[in-house]
Amino acid sequence: MTLLLTNSQQLCIPWVYQTEIFPLEVRVKGSAFGVVGWSIGNGWLTLLCPIMFQSIGPWTLVVFAACSLSTLPMVYCLYPETNQRKLEDIEHLFNIKSPWNWDAERNYARHMADKAANIALELSEDGKGIAMDDIFEVPSKQD
Repeated sequence: MTLLLTNSQQLCIPWVYQTEIFPLEVRVKGSAFGVVGWSIGNGWLTLLCPIMFQSIGPWTLVVFAACSLSTLPMVYCLYPETNQRKLEDIEHLFNIKSPWNWDAERNYARHMADKAANIALELSEDGKGIAMDDIFEVPSKQD
């Protein structure tokens, strides 16, 4: 169970998430530091596992499960969702001083609204803007 939860939730953070959250100028270096940090932690865990199993036996797995479960609130509160978002816009999730996910989402929504308004203003011929339906395609219902 721990393996299933870890691989499906937490294992994507050192490989995928970090490549999305760093600005383009430092993305490669940031990703490298993330992988190095993950590798060091993984190495220490590999060295610590036999000692833990000798000391506390199968309770080692309970400790790992508790550690995994304790990270869920942290991920929920501090890691904004990046799914289906353009890399150019993701930086607006992270360019605020607040560490909370909901503040990042609010900042991102504000940025996207400003971006849509600027596009509408640029596309209008008279400079007063156009309807948002003219910019974004609204899926039509097919009968």
